[in-house]
Amino acid sequence: MGNPETAIATCLSRLENLMQSVGRLQKAHISRGSDPSNERTFREIRLAKAAIEADYEVLKSKLNEVRASLGSDEQRAKSHRRQALMDKVFTR
Repeated sequence: MGNPETAIATCLSRLENLMQSVGRLQKAHISRGSDPSNERTFREIRLAKAAIEADYEVLKSKLNEVRASLGSDEQRAKSHRRQALMDKVFTR
């Protein structure tokens, strides 16, 4: 995985995009309520939905990368502690 800070920055950016898409979706639904046959609002709803789904997938992927990185760091720390303990015990 790359830098966890980069992954976190990407997640924050995607969350901001997600909030904007939700706002677009809400506006389109309100507009559609007054004219259900309006093709423009229907298209806007589809675009907002697609943007939300794309941002969700990126967020899920990046958060899984961060989780894997943290897990790897924990495993390395445990292994290091175990090795240090073994060195202490068997060097006496």
